[in-house]
Amino acid sequence: MALDKDDLNETDREILDVLHEGRATPLYVAERVDITRPYASDKLKRLLEHGVVERLASGLYELADDPREDGTDDTAEEGDRRADVDTRDLVDDWLWEHHGMGVDDLDEMQADLDDCRERLAAQDGADPERLAEARDALARGLERLPDDAPGRTPLADAQAILDEVVDDGE
Repeated sequence: MALDKDDLNETDREILDVLHEGRATPLYVAERVDITRPYASDKLKRLLEHGVVERLASGLYELADDPREDGTDDTAEEGDRRADVDTRDLVDDWLWEHHGMGVDDLDEMQADLDDCRERLAAQDGADPERLAEARDALARGLERLPDDAPGRTPLADAQAILDEVVDDGE
């Protein structure tokens, strides 16, 4: 059952205003609307059930169909509003909310991986013990990352390569 604008209360309208800016997590919505995160989650779930928002990933929502609009959507204006949102902050909020880590942690892990790659490339022959250390460090970092975290796939690929190299060297 679709909602119409008369079914919305003030909090619903404020949440829709936030989602007009772009994708959001319940934590981000809660902070912007000045409500609790559990209440924001409940409101987003209700809006999801009625097709007003779409869940893109666990805890990440996007406006799908604003019942306040009459169908004469100005797509250029909508694109401008979405472009103003700092996606990095939204991803950071989502990572902290769901996994207790942020984008900076991902950046640090990526820097560690890049450092390991540079050291390996500088060596004439790969030291199996150092490769095993790099593999174990990468595995520890990947354990902290959610399966759908941005940047996880290249890290998992690097781990698979290190697994092959270390296993072949043993």
